[in-house]
Amino acid sequence: MRIGIYIGRFQPFHKEHFKTLISYSKRCDKIIIVPIYYERNGKEILSQKNPIPIKLRVNYIRSIIDDYPFLRNKCYIIPQNVFDTNFLKNIQYLILSSCKTSENSENSVTIFTRDLSRKLIYSLYFSTFSFFGIKVKVIYDKEKSISSSMIREAIRKDNYENIRKLLVKDLDIKTIYYIKKTHNYKDLGILPI
Repeated sequence: MRIGIYIGRFQPFHKEHFKTLISYSKRCDKIIIVPIYYERNGKEILSQKNPIPIKLRVNYIRSIIDDYPFLRNKCYIIPQNVFDTNFLKNIQYLILSSCKTSENSENSVTIFTRDLSRKLIYSLYFSTFSFFGIKVKVIYDKEKSISSSMIREAIRKDNYENIRKLLVKDLDIKTIYYIKKTHNYKDLGILPI
């Protein structure tokens, strides 16, 4: 089985994310989309870089997938808290539970990310998976003609015409509210994994 794991903040999910998803949907039997979030003591932490709560991001991504029948039965959304001490182990569990255990089938996993630091971390961490008979490849998606920060900045400046060109579908009013609300919040002083 060929599994694709797409890990990112998706703040918000935009046309470049979608383009990557479509590309890998052609190569993979199953795709797990992993929107990451930051939560401590049961409270999600929002900031300028991470203004949209996980529930809104998951609903938005799900609404996009639901619009494309060929993605509906292939894509699964499983959010993960980066502050969970078992974050990488949770990804490892997703990989192992997604692969078939049959000795006759060849299992491969492609993890794709738009963040170079994540690529390096995942490459090191998951390099041991050949021991389980699973080929793991980590791909850094260098294409960055659109970024979520561009979209957030346009929303903060009320430049909605440009935003529509960058998104797969319109954002709901709650998402726009959170992007504007967190404009003056300090960014988290951590390396997002």
